[in-house]
Amino acid sequence: MTMLQATDTAAASDAAVESSDRPAENPARSAGQPDVTLFEVAPEGRSWLIKHNRGVLGRVSDKAEAIQIAIGLAAWCESEGRLVSIQAN
Repeated sequence: MTMLQATDTAAASDAAVESSDRPAENPARSAGQPDVTLFEVAPEGRSWLIKHNRGVLGRVSDKAEAIQIAIGLAAWCESEGRLVSIQAN
């Protein structure tokens, strides 16, 4: 099941974009919960980042395109039997 969460874009633009070569540990994994693959669409300047478990996969100039890419990746992960969550800021 794919979950899509939308947050306030003004609040999201205030948040710092994590820039790391190594993705942060999935908090669900450390809490003994099932591992959930997180895809996130977040603004950065005039572009939109597509993130996977907090690591950046790429960027596009259009939010709708970024969401469509994230949904496509999530669908593929689901077809592989993974739990998936999508967050669009």
